[in-house]
Amino acid sequence: MAQEKVVCIYLVITLYLPAKLLVYIMSMPTFPGLNEDCSDAILVMLDKATLLHVGSTSRIAFVAVGPHLVKKAVIVGSAAKISAFCSFVLSRRLMCQIRELYIRYTADETQARFVLSTASIATPLAKVLQGAKMLQSFTMREYAIYMFRYEPQLRDLLQKVPSLVSLDIWGPSMTAFDDLPCVGGLQSLSVCMPWKEDPQQYPALARFISTSAETLTQVDYIDLFADRRPEQDNLP
Repeated sequence: MAQEKVVCIYLVITLYLPAKLLVYIMSMPTFPGLNEDCSDAILVMLDKATLLHVGSTSRIAFVAVGPHLVKKAVIVGSAAKISAFCSFVLSRRLMCQIRELYIRYTADETQARFVLSTASIATPLAKVLQGAKMLQSFTMREYAIYMFRYEPQLRDLLQKVPSLVSLDIWGPSMTAFDDLPCVGGLQSLSVCMPWKEDPQQYPALARFISTSAETLTQVDYIDLFADRRPEQDNLP
């Protein structure tokens, strides 16, 4: 909980730093007495918790740790949390720093509210993906897959990420995969669908596999609702 509060404070402060001040700060050394290369070499070795501690030592360090915090980005929570992450990345132009992006979109609201919330984060996420030219791994859990339904541009953008080699997707309903594009050039594909034994799921899985048939080395197929029957599904 304490670590999450520090992350939120970091996002808010850096988001509202004046542009000129931010440029000036970024030109200064993170660790006095060390050049930029040495400072980066140190930051690369630090875990997230340590990066946050380093970032709290000075405003210079606060700005410097940003690219390292988003390199392996993990966002778990509501639409507001995903939106805050996208705003931070876009405002500081950190899209190219992202190598791994994990989004677990949780929702506990009415369907109408869910539609509005999902649509509101789909557009900024599309802008993040548009600049994430070095993205290698993309994971979508729980309701994240529904963002493709409300922002068609996401389909084209995901297909055009040249460095993407790993895709992990979960679909909480039988129709969730209809809006998701097939991505070529994947080496690893993990698909979690409801009711693994239902033959209606096979065409969707075959569609994903065939697109990357020449490059795939690992395929994982998981039954999302192993202990439930299709008629029990009440998800949007």
